[in-house]
Amino acid sequence: MTRNIIEKRGSSADDSGTSTVAWNNDAEDPDDPVIKKSGGAFKLLHKLSLFFVCSGALVYLSYLSIHRYALRETATADKYLHISEVAFPEITLCPSNPYKLDILKRHGIRELRDIQFNAQWISSIQPDLEPTEFMDAVNIPLDEIFHSVSVDTEKPLANRRTQSLLNGTLIGACQLTPIWKIRDYYFNGICFSLQLPRCLLKLGILEMSVRLHQSTDVFIHHPDQFLSPNSRNRVKLRTPVSPSRTMHFKIAATYEIVELDSRTGKCFDYSDSSSVGFDQCMYDILYEMSLNEVNCTVPWLPKKDRICVDAESRSKAFTVYQNNRRNQFGFCETPCAFTNVFFGPPVEELGYSSNQEGAITTGAELVIYFRRDVKVTLEYFLVSGISLIAEIGGYASLLLGFSLFNLTDLADFVFAKVNRFFRGCSTASIAIEPALQNNARHASSALH
Repeated sequence: MTRNIIEKRGSSADDSGTSTVAWNNDAEDPDDPVIKKSGGAFKLLHKLSLFFVCSGALVYLSYLSIHRYALRETATADKYLHISEVAFPEITLCPSNPYKLDILKRHGIRELRDIQFNAQWISSIQPDLEPTEFMDAVNIPLDEIFHSVSVDTEKPLANRRTQSLLNGTLIGACQLTPIWKIRDYYFNGICFSLQLPRCLLKLGILEMSVRLHQSTDVFIHHPDQFLSPNSRNRVKLRTPVSPSRTMHFKIAATYEIVELDSRTGKCFDYSDSSSVGFDQCMYDILYEMSLNEVNCTVPWLPKKDRICVDAESRSKAFTVYQNNRRNQFGFCETPCAFTNVFFGPPVEELGYSSNQEGAITTGAELVIYFRRDVKVTLEYFLVSGISLIAEIGGYASLLLGFSLFNLTDLADFVFAKVNRFFRGCSTASIAIEPALQNNARHASSALH
């Protein structure tokens, strides 16, 4: 409490004494130095408390952000692209009966399973026949499987939406020659992968018709991932028993492309031109593994220079191949891009087909319907380097009111301090020089 006393002295004749008015004032005097000091200390304590609390919250939240960044957690997002803007799957044809049974019997092999599962790829009639020559004789070539292929595109080419892919066909700058790639089949024999010309893919493939001469397994898979279990699906086409009849298969194929981020270290980007594809990587691994364990290989690999000949080595090489062609863990890195293929219920119709000359043919036709818009799933990091900086900067601005604009104030403060320091040094040197001159004159006078 402060007692304030106001004294008022009278000036009239009857005011002989002093009149004093006094009262109690419960309000604090803001000019009191004690009050000023205590109020300033309270404000300082309040600001320091808020500063330390906010700084602690900033450190904790920044730690959480950095921890999430260090974990490299990812999520996925979906988008839909036109079919002409994404990788179109490969169509691979594999004969259901991979060898010519009549040729096998001529070489003393009675059943297909003897060569498929019993490693009998040496002729019993001509034991001196090279394995490569024997396999070339019993494998089924493309022209005994494939008849023709045509596609329907969303955009026309030369005013036509249906294009037949024939060797040597050129429409404008578009060469409509199908591109076939031979693939060794793990169920033995060889398969043929169809790669469509780029000029057709740009038009948007909505429908494809493949006509075949015999029963065939048709695989739809991501380009160059025939051996990958992540990227393929299969439909089996059967030719009718009745002659001069064709079995028509119609099926809706939905494929979705998944693109993972190679920076996670969990997959590998095989699209890099400097790297081999996934299939070639698997073939190379199986080849080297068989050489290391048996010193020779099975004939179902691209490299056929060391095919096993004697029965014991053939059996061992077959076991090595079969045990590892499915168990791919640790062999080749998982592709970052792959395709999920889904088939709708197939529709089968028995009918007639004719060739270009109008003659009735026997075989099978597969009609595949594709969706115009393809779902693409992309993987991304939940916290990237830029988002980490932005997140921590947002916390700093929210909790401490600091932003990049404050850097200009900090720079001005530093420059002012530096300038003041150098100006002080310069002023001190100017003040010292006259003093030194006076001292020199006094010393000279004393000597005289």
